[in-house]
Amino acid sequence: MEKRIFFFTGKGGVGKTTTSSMFSIFLANNNFKTLLISLDPAHNLFDIFKIQPSNNPVKFKENLFIYEAEPEKYKKIFLSRVRSEMEKNFRYLTAFNLEHYFKTIEKSPILLEQAMATAFESLTEKEFECFVFDMPPSALSYRFFSLPENSLIWLENLTNLRKIINDKREIIARIKKEPMEKDPVINKLQTLKKQYEALKNKFLRATVFIVKNPDRISSVEAERVKEWLKALNLKVKVLENRGRDIPETAAQISIGKLPPEVEKTFKSLFSL
Repeated sequence: MEKRIFFFTGKGGVGKTTTSSMFSIFLANNNFKTLLISLDPAHNLFDIFKIQPSNNPVKFKENLFIYEAEPEKYKKIFLSRVRSEMEKNFRYLTAFNLEHYFKTIEKSPILLEQAMATAFESLTEKEFECFVFDMPPSALSYRFFSLPENSLIWLENLTNLRKIINDKREIIARIKKEPMEKDPVINKLQTLKKQYEALKNKFLRATVFIVKNPDRISSVEAERVKEWLKALNLKVKVLENRGRDIPETAAQISIGKLPPEVEKTFKSLFSL
């Protein structure tokens, strides 16, 4: 069975965590082994389920595990990989220059999105049938979803520039009658392109739920975010919490019990 991936995002305070938690309970109650993950730096999954915090996925009930992904942990994993690749592919740089470049990467404005992507890729390799991600508010979520697309454009431009440089190097090598060495930079750029293409394909197979409330402000933002994500060719569904789709109900999340009307709503959503 193909793994199913679901994201829940939206304006802060609309009930993303509650909605994603209820959906995860629904999946588990229907015998899908499910991992509910928070990628929001402001976690509160463990509080909602009334379970003790842990650095590993915690079993809440049969078929349902809960995990809060700490950004700093995955940021360190990502930076460790970058350092390893730099040391392997750029041995000609002095230790001083290498450290200078690495410190520049540490200050990258997209480091949080990269950490989230590292967590996402690592966690979706685990042996679960369904993955439900409780996401940060809309703006950061959009930067996360657009990461592979933007990175692929950037890598394509870098590859083209590197090819121009290599063409000139080849001319010089011919004049000097010297062998042309293989370029490790081109190989690395191609590897990165494959990685971001794989990440993009995972996003394309997923479903993104934009949670909103009946009020005008969250509705307008939900429609705006929907257009942003549709431009990335993602499968998007606006979900009205405390209103049309999910009524204001007292779901007993901490004991894994859902009201019948919520169960009914989620049955229609799972066919997406």
